[in-house]
Amino acid sequence: MENQTDYFYMVLTYGNRHGGASELAYQLCRECGIHPQYINVVLMVDNWPSFDVQEQARMDKKVEQQLASVRQDIEVGKSGFSSVTDYDRDVHRQFLANKGRLPGYTWEKLINITEKCVGCGICKRVCPAGCIQMINGRAVLNERDCQTCLACFHACPQKAVSVNMPEKNPDARYRNENITLEEIMKANDQQDQNEM
Repeated sequence: MENQTDYFYMVLTYGNRHGGASELAYQLCRECGIHPQYINVVLMVDNWPSFDVQEQARMDKKVEQQLASVRQDIEVGKSGFSSVTDYDRDVHRQFLANKGRLPGYTWEKLINITEKCVGCGICKRVCPAGCIQMINGRAVLNERDCQTCLACFHACPQKAVSVNMPEKNPDARYRNENITLEEIMKANDQQDQNEM
């Protein structure tokens, strides 16, 4: 299906290494019949538990300057893609190789909802994939559909959502100070309505 816009752009965020994300996104777009004019990446806080998200949040990654530059590019209809180096491609290949050595269920079993769950439903409301349901007053994860975005992990007020991996700072959770929990939930609610 061809996209119907004159100017298709993508802005991708990453927290540590982007692994050639703009190149990968371009390839995916082309496979889907989309012809992007602009793809860029923005370095932000890495929310993966192998990093200390509190330490990450204290780093000045110059997010506002990056966003201002991207905004300016889009406003003038700039064409082009963020640069990708051989190192970026190697990082991605290394990630895929390491992932390939893990048991097939590793990613499906990454998230665990513990007995601390009080059934508040926040995890269900922030999940962009809709893979958490409330059953008998508790959150239940459909592991097969999980995108491992970790929204549930970071948003749970009880820290009832855990990950089956070593955490750099088990007490740390992250939420972008410019986005409220209500905004995230409302965005997901709109997605649910569009699918009906």
